[in-house]
Amino acid sequence: MPTHHPRVNMIVTEEQFALLSEITRLDPTVRSPPGYMRQVLDEMTPLLRVTVAAMQAAAQELDQSRAQLRKPLADLLAAMEQHDLLDHASAPRRRREPPAAKARTDAPPKRARRARQPGSSDPQGQ
Repeated sequence: MPTHHPRVNMIVTEEQFALLSEITRLDPTVRSPPGYMRQVLDEMTPLLRVTVAAMQAAAQELDQSRAQLRKPLADLLAAMEQHDLLDHASAPRRRREPPAAKARTDAPPKRARRARQPGSSDPQGQ
């Protein structure tokens, strides 16, 4: 049916469609399930206006709060970054030992060598 109003398509469950159909069967003022939905929306329009106004006000308040926090937060982050840099620059540095002075902890312990007996050809001293 041609109309000058915007259209909305809506998918409902089988139960919802059955209920809407039963309402249209029982109420002679309702011609069809979409007609009933239109009546419900007409009755809800004042409440929808109040809801939209409240949501718009909340969104505007949120935007203003974010704008008010941007500068102090940026200043705080800059101060924290500067503080971290100062801490890093003034922190005592660890002295590195020369590589030869380091003891190897991952090497197995060395076995003691036996002294060779004079005249023995066995390197183990036997």
